[in-house]
Amino acid sequence: MFKYFLTILAATSALARPPRTNDRCQASLGGGGFSNVGPFTLAAVNQTREVSQRAGVPLHLSPSVSRNDSEYRSIATNKAYPYIEFPEFRLVDGGLIGVNNASTGVGAAAVDVDAGHALTFQVSHNKLLPDRVFCAVVGTSPAGGNPIYPLLAVEDDVQNFTLCKAHARADGAPLDVVVYKASANVTDEYDHESCYGVYIQLVPTQPY
Repeated sequence: MFKYFLTILAATSALARPPRTNDRCQASLGGGGFSNVGPFTLAAVNQTREVSQRAGVPLHLSPSVSRNDSEYRSIATNKAYPYIEFPEFRLVDGGLIGVNNASTGVGAAAVDVDAGHALTFQVSHNKLLPDRVFCAVVGTSPAGGNPIYPLLAVEDDVQNFTLCKAHARADGAPLDVVVYKASANVTDEYDHESCYGVYIQLVPTQPY
């Protein structure tokens, strides 16, 4: 039903309408797509539940489940990984970035978005080059009800995010990580049978 999320939320919505610009996301999503928005935190809500009324489980950057390199991160639920490295995120020209950590001076950016694999962030003191494939989607559904928060999309796709149990562990338990277009052919990152569909919510930390 999220193909219908093309109408701007009313002013009473949890998300104030961002200013209109020449925004590339509007080419594929109409007036409800934006490539610049923030700051926000990330949350995952099961696709079988009502997204118009509640926020999902918070998400944080975690150790990478796909790369053996300390410069990379995955995105895990706060239950699996309750440590906050980047308290806020933004979309900047379609790139998903972690706002620089004030105590460490490092930034983060989503890179190498690849179907079948966990979403990956790179962290660095240096300038990062994010994959500019993301949009924020706001709007209303003919089925009724505004989504309480905008949803993250890869281009125009909000439907293909999943939470999967990774083979990697933290504090003795598997990490529940966000995967884009989970595949049974990817066997080294996560247990495909554990995956279920989620929407990724962008929860504002201040009015936009």
